[in-house]
Amino acid sequence: MNILFSIPYEKVEIAHSPKKQLKKARIPNLTGKTLIIAEDDETNFDLLQTLVLKTNATILHATNGDEVLNLLHEYPETEMILMDIKMPVMNGIETTKKIREVDKQIPIIAVTAYALKEEKMRSFDAGCNDYISKPIVVDELYQKLDSFL
Repeated sequence: MNILFSIPYEKVEIAHSPKKQLKKARIPNLTGKTLIIAEDDETNFDLLQTLVLKTNATILHATNGDEVLNLLHEYPETEMILMDIKMPVMNGIETTKKIREVDKQIPIIAVTAYALKEEKMRSFDAGCNDYISKPIVVDELYQKLDSFL
């Protein structure tokens, strides 16, 4: 037994708006600048490193707060820190507080997966100059690098 039925419809033209062009991030030129990327997760570090290398900056890598402090001692010319908040040994909040005891000027940008208001306030209270949430928005990262360097 076969059943045949039809559904009446009117063909409608759908107006397509032109696709928005994504604005390409302006990559700042940080030639001659040295940055520490403090990140214990290798995947997150690889992403940040790939993005920051496009600026021609020199990158130093730390996987915990103690390493950040050692790098700052070894490379006093360091001009900025991208600081993961959750790291082993010494977290980013404690590391930032220790840095601020001796250096009030170096820009420190907190980088964290925890986008909660409380986490942001803890970062600022510790002495971070700014804050970036993971996943990283490329335009935002480049804008912050450009504004501090």
